[in-house]
Amino acid sequence: MLFSFSEFIITNFDQLSNSPLTLHPIDVYIQQPTYRLALHHIASSFWHRSCFIFYINGLVQHLNQQTFASMTWYEVFTTIHKEFSCSVTTNFIFSTKAKLVAVIVTLITVPTRASVSIYTDSQNLLTTYQQLSVSDTLQYSRECLKFTYIDLWHILFQLIKFNSFTFTIHKIKAYANNIYNNYVDQLSKECVTQEPIQFTTFTGLFNVILQILNYPISTNCRRLIKESTRIKDFFDFFFLKWNAKYRQLNIDWINTFNYLNSDASFYITSLRVSSKKAQQIKFLLEELPTLEHL
Repeated sequence: MLFSFSEFIITNFDQLSNSPLTLHPIDVYIQQPTYRLALHHIASSFWHRSCFIFYINGLVQHLNQQTFASMTWYEVFTTIHKEFSCSVTTNFIFSTKAKLVAVIVTLITVPTRASVSIYTDSQNLLTTYQQLSVSDTLQYSRECLKFTYIDLWHILFQLIKFNSFTFTIHKIKAYANNIYNNYVDQLSKECVTQEPIQFTTFTGLFNVILQILNYPISTNCRRLIKESTRIKDFFDFFFLKWNAKYRQLNIDWINTFNYLNSDASFYITSLRVSSKKAQQIKFLLEELPTLEHL
């Protein structure tokens, strides 16, 4: 069994604060001294400027049965370009998380009241930002639990609010041979095995932080519990004694269950469909008393 539900959710109390940041954002949010030093060096070269254009990218790769993620940004407003790239932690990882981390790392390097334009090929990043910008989700913890990476989004909006940024995200077309987008894509591929950048998150977001296996939950909690229950139920089924022979076979269980559920509605419970599915499973597992099995 992966874990028991008694240890599924652990609470960790955090002080709620809505006050402006008193330290530099790099010192507030970035944990590793090496990344702090590198970002402070970049920030010192930005302090006299007020306009910035960043191309960002986030990448998720699966190598040798391991998952790696990385982020990159490239600043192009002036003739002297700056860049930064590093690996990203793979907890609840999708490319949107890596790209969101890239946006945050751009904002912690620019001075207050700056105008920042972000160019990305991620429609999901743009859509979520627009949705959170016009809603009051961040004011209510219950609503926050419905959003993926809400801890990182909270940091982003904190930075925009307390530093008075003029902030815009622009969607660019992927695979359109944009030289800057191609460059950040290449940089992301080169840094996937570096040390992941670590954030201090949830500061001021919740009084109570939900965790699983000592990792803060940064995805939709209800969906996570639902999927975890499905996984637990599958392994309960998989390790039944009479299924021992199937554990020796390379069975594509995902497509098997997709086929069995292909004619089932997600919104209606049908006894006829349930009975048909039960027969299919029994026939698949050779548990029906057919002539062939007698």
